[in-house]
Amino acid sequence: MATILVLPMRAYFNPKDMVQINFNHLNEEAQERLLKLARQQIEATDGEAIREYCSSNGIDYEELMEEEAIKKLYTYDYIFKI
Repeated sequence: MATILVLPMRAYFNPKDMVQINFNHLNEEAQERLLKLARQQIEATDGEAIREYCSSNGIDYEELMEEEAIKKLYTYDYIFKI
């Protein structure tokens, strides 16, 4: 069985942010868990700035956060254990 260990990129390491998922079960639930983690990190660091940007430019906050969370997934380190 292969597993994937997902490590968010950041200046400090928080073990609570590690996500271990089974490579054989990359189902919708696992994908949603990763997106939720990415979104929480964005909201913690840039949430207020993004909210202000959206309100001043008439952009949907939820839609922009979804896009930013997907982009954030590309900054993670993925460690594959086979």
